[in-house]
Amino acid sequence: MALARDLEERAMTEKEIQELSARLINAQEEERSRLAREMHDDVSQQVAALSLGLSNPKRAIPPESREAQAQSERIREKVVHLGESVRRLSHGLHPAVLWYSGLDAAIRQYCGEIGVLTGLRATFRCEGSFKGLSPALSVCAYRVTQEALGNVARHAQTDRAEVELTRSGSTIKLKISDAGAGMDLTAARAAGGPGLTSMRERARLVNGNVQVQSTPGVGTTVTLTLQAEGESTDGLHESAGKAFAPK
Repeated sequence: MALARDLEERAMTEKEIQELSARLINAQEEERSRLAREMHDDVSQQVAALSLGLSNPKRAIPPESREAQAQSERIREKVVHLGESVRRLSHGLHPAVLWYSGLDAAIRQYCGEIGVLTGLRATFRCEGSFKGLSPALSVCAYRVTQEALGNVARHAQTDRAEVELTRSGSTIKLKISDAGAGMDLTAARAAGGPGLTSMRERARLVNGNVQVQSTPGVGTTVTLTLQAEGESTDGLHESAGKAFAPK
């Protein structure tokens, strides 16, 4: 009886930890969505207005004042670059393309964006249809892609990566691989890095699975497996999916 009570208490504790983890991830997604909307609706609009406003003083500068003309143009270019940076940050926090165009389009676009930001050339291959995929599964796959490619850019010591997204029936597989520095998985698990933990926890919340294979000096492969039919998240991650709905 004592053993049974101990096992029951452990099971309840694990369930409470899982529910807390789900709430934290959902809260993170909701906060990302809020920040992205504020950046788009407020900061982006102000930067755009500033860019337009700079055209008036530039026209007032005499043509013979070449240095002043050049300085005005440099300021305008910096404002344009600032606007692009705000747009990229907003998209990273809350990719509207995920909602409007689907998971495959969102991942394809992110592979291009990370190349611009970091120089990592991430090739993307897609097979199957991803129409009608639930927001929860889409969010999970997109965030795993972000985390995995971010790890490649930061740690793999390579400028190439491959991303494969496939669907066969109800099974969805996402594979991110590189031929970079690799890592010692035992040491990585012992260190408890947030990246691998976050990916596994996101997958667990939608009844998915993440497997990581890595060999030092050979490379790393992250594989996410999801089931599109009969998915049951018991309310977990629901708000994270709703966070991508258009406001």
